[in-house]
Amino acid sequence: MRRNSFTLIFLAVLVIFAFAPFTSAAVQVVYTTWTASQVGGEQGTFTIDMKNTGSAITTTLVFVDIPGTITWPSPLLTIYQGSQETYSFATTFILGPEARRNVQSHIMVRTSPVDDSPTIIPIFLIFPNLPPDPSSPIAPISPTLQQPSTTPSGSSEKGQTSFCSLGSKGTNLTIEKARLRSTGGKTKWMAGDTVNLQVEISNKGSNALKDVVIEMGLRDSRGVNNIRELTFKGEEDYRREVGNLRSNEEEDTTFTFTVPASLDEGDYKLVLKAYVRGQESSVCTEQVSDFDERNSQTIEVEREDDEGKFIRFDEITLMPTSSNCGDQVQLTAHVTNIGDEDQNRVNVLLKSAKLGLNVAKEISSGLDEGDDTSITLSFNVPKDTAAGIYNLELNAEYDYKNGDYQMRSEIPNYISLPLALCRSKITDDTQQSTTLKLSSSKPENQKAAFLPSSLFSTQNWILGIGSLVILLLIIIVALTRSVSGSAHPRLSGSKTLYS
Repeated sequence: MRRNSFTLIFLAVLVIFAFAPFTSAAVQVVYTTWTASQVGGEQGTFTIDMKNTGSAITTTLVFVDIPGTITWPSPLLTIYQGSQETYSFATTFILGPEARRNVQSHIMVRTSPVDDSPTIIPIFLIFPNLPPDPSSPIAPISPTLQQPSTTPSGSSEKGQTSFCSLGSKGTNLTIEKARLRSTGGKTKWMAGDTVNLQVEISNKGSNALKDVVIEMGLRDSRGVNNIRELTFKGEEDYRREVGNLRSNEEEDTTFTFTVPASLDEGDYKLVLKAYVRGQESSVCTEQVSDFDERNSQTIEVEREDDEGKFIRFDEITLMPTSSNCGDQVQLTAHVTNIGDEDQNRVNVLLKSAKLGLNVAKEISSGLDEGDDTSITLSFNVPKDTAAGIYNLELNAEYDYKNGDYQMRSEIPNYISLPLALCRSKITDDTQQSTTLKLSSSKPENQKAAFLPSSLFSTQNWILGIGSLVILLLIIIVALTRSVSGSAHPRLSGSKTLYS
């Protein structure tokens, strides 16, 4: 009977484990970066890298506005991630008039199919240009509105020919909207600025249009198109294939590019056109009501004249993307001199007081005006560090004279480094776990618990409790039968002994 009981228990355990859901979202926010040079009313960029260490999932993120403090123009994002995939995306934010040096917002994260309810993730941003004193008001910056000119389509501006080969032709294809967004000024660009140009076109005619194309250009004061100087995202280009447009159909696309250090200072004309491939001479439009002039938008490309902002960092990456205590970590960054002075030496600094980190690497060859280079800094994470999120400060020293650096960047870059598989640490208000699930750019003095989202889902609680009850009943029945059998042992035979 004991053998049968143990066999029954073993089979029950197998059934429980066979049907228990082991799917886990296992989403990690690998690291985040953000531009920190804004004041009230200005726009910045927030970048977040997410890694899925579990099975395939769909993740929805909602960035939460804080009235008067921070607004997310594109608050909703839904992404699909296969197993072990890392997804990187950037979104813009706008600081409100009530924003201060330390800004806190939140992200609501829901993963499908394993999350029953969204997880609230705090994000902490630092803006050195903002005052820490709440009594110091910040006046929002209002953009200057300019009325579009009445330049006739097809005519020239200051000797500049139309962007369409023969001027605007046909009235059915129209450019409805053209929205400009930049990590710097909207129409004042500096080297390293990332610009988004969202364009919406429409077919107003009764006939379908085939092979529609949208193309952008950037003309200098001589009329030369410098569009090839811009660095476009991924495999994107300045020319975009839209495809076919049915009658009264609209289509939009977004050009994303970075302003290179090689682009000379001066005024440029940003131009757009939409046309039918192979028929530009008969179907083409270049009029954009959103531009300050009907056929162009004036752009000023400048060099930074503030000595405290000469050096810019971008394309910042951490390897490995998710680290543990004792690991060696490499930070790689692209360094650009956006200032109006040459630098014969630049010293790059990486610091973290909580990690005891102070790493420096010198660019001894210097960075002349508009020059750029890449640099890598390596460091070891202390083995006795508590699990959590640590902010790294990336900065630069320059203006090298008489054996010393005279200037340091006024606005450092901040990169969040999540650490898992470290020693646990319990504080009075929160608990720290050694498994990192979701993280954010929170300050180093704040701890949080990170547990797999599927562990405490309603479905798992019900299944877990039910499985334990079934297993307990099986054990009770087996033990009862075993005890009952041992209380009445059978006789070994019928033989009787006589004296």
